[in-house]
Amino acid sequence: MKAVLGPYPPPYAGTELVVREEFEELGRDGFLIGTSIIPVELDDRILIRRSRFVINGPALIYQIMRRRRQIDSISAHFATTFGYVARIAKILFDIPYTVTCHGTDALINLKRKPHSYFTRKALQGADTVYAVSESVKDSLLIGGVPESKIELVHRKIGKAFSGKKVKRKNQVIFVGSVHHIKGLDTLLTAFAEFSKKNTNFSLKIVGRIADPHYLKLLKNLSEELRISEKVHFVGEMPHDHLPRYLNESKLFVMPSRSEGYGRALDEALSCGLPAVATNVGGLPEVAKGRNCILVEPELPGQMANAMQRALKGREHK
Repeated sequence: MKAVLGPYPPPYAGTELVVREEFEELGRDGFLIGTSIIPVELDDRILIRRSRFVINGPALIYQIMRRRRQIDSISAHFATTFGYVARIAKILFDIPYTVTCHGTDALINLKRKPHSYFTRKALQGADTVYAVSESVKDSLLIGGVPESKIELVHRKIGKAFSGKKVKRKNQVIFVGSVHHIKGLDTLLTAFAEFSKKNTNFSLKIVGRIADPHYLKLLKNLSEELRISEKVHFVGEMPHDHLPRYLNESKLFVMPSRSEGYGRALDEALSCGLPAVATNVGGLPEVAKGRNCILVEPELPGQMANAMQRALKGREHK
């Protein structure tokens, strides 16, 4: 039996959703060991309460030990943490594993200490390293992972993410965690400029609050920019609620400073939204040949201009 090892919804972030999808695809041939905001123990899964890695790591190894006779292999998601746990399980229980790199683990953690130690150990012990984008693959190659060991893997977007004939609101939407790496401060500044010509537009920010201090900074910034009444922090929601929010919007923006793949961008484009995204990580791959304007990160003026162009392009169709 294959054990899927990783984070599980909620929260409904990219890695969590991929873990859920792989587990569901395995059906009776799979077992899940992971972390979640909602802990649970069932016949086919064990989820411990999400906490710091120093706490979760040993707890996950213990759960693998309990079921080591059932587990033939492990599919770990996110090298720095769950991949490292799989590495320890291989040493202790002789269980082979693969690891999927989703972005930060390859793009950032391979270059910073102490994260680089755990990430490299996880990659060294894996039979196969899966990369979610060419950008992630390139980072792995630079980090010393043999090309013969790396495989690209792309998840298909669900059928729910398609264009629906609904009345669209004068609304710009972002989907993702509220964290500095997502570049929301740049988006707020760009939206303030965009609002000068589009006074009746609002900005909807959908996603979990990963950093409360950053949220406070964003709210203060929206006050300074005098757009606080137009900016709505919706918070996290079940993934199957997202298509409705996307389809009722007129423009999607992804202002990330770093991004492994960009699932939210893929979903928005699949719903038929014009989009603006930063030219980082896997986003250019997602945007290629689709209705998306790429801009450089942390340039709000360039982003505001692109937002205006994308909106006009939609109106002319």
